[in-house]
Amino acid sequence: MSYGEDYSLHKIKDEYISIRNSKFYKIYKEFDKPCKEYMYDNENSCYKARLVDSSISDNVISLLKDLYSNLYRVYYTSENKTNDYFDDDSITE
Repeated sequence: MSYGEDYSLHKIKDEYISIRNSKFYKIYKEFDKPCKEYMYDNENSCYKARLVDSSISDNVISLLKDLYSNLYRVYYTSENKTNDYFDDDSITE
């Protein structure tokens, strides 16, 4: 790896069309969306309780909230058999 080069998925998918069109990348993009971006879920996938603990950093709290949101989307989709979050049929088949 060269120093200073960006090997993030966002850059790699621009070079490799197979990654950009993969199911993995479509799911990754879904999980990368903030919970407030969903029009139809009334922010149900957002963690609503206050998470305040002086022993936990803001980064950890943010990570926990993102994890909650992603797990909510997976659980809701699997339990309700809907595509509210994963709207591409090829992902859920």
